Amino acid sequence: MKIYLIGLPTVGKSKIGKLIAKRIEIPFFDLDELITKLSGESPKEIITKKGESYFRKLETQALKTIDNPNCVIACGGGVVVTPENKALMDGLVVYLKVNPKDLVIKYDDVIDRPVLAFKGINKLYLERKSLYKKFMNLTINLKGLTDEKIIRKVVKAYEKNLNN
Repeated sequence: MKIYLIGLPTVGKSKIGKLIAKRIEIPFFDLDELITKLSGESPKEIITKKGESYFRKLETQALKTIDNPNCVIACGGGVVVTPENKALMDGLVVYLKVNPKDLVIKYDDVIDRPVLAFKGINKLYLERKSLYKKFMNLTINLKGLTDEKIIRKVVKAYEKNLNN
């Protein structure tokens, strides 16, 4: 079964995803890295040169390339913007929920994420929170949780879904 991690930019999807994959010994994929591999350009370069809608098309293509039935996928913060992606995300979709005011956003995070730089984290949260809820099977509120507790919650849900 695939595990998809969704949530706001900078919430830690890639970091947590790598740890989960290591724990349950399955491959890890970062959707932004797959997009870079497919296009030869970083998400920042794509969005800056060709726009967000072009980037979203590449994001959907990247989702389609993941044919490993058992893996962890850290999705970009805006994967939920494209309705078609919901049907592609066949597995456990985990929303890593955080209040935007609790996020520590560093300068480098903003520079590397044009959509975040343009809209700001609060606006992104307001635009996407209902979309995250439509996509997810499980919400984990990160407030006060250690990485280990987050990993345990995801692994428990994964194992429960495997047994059903």
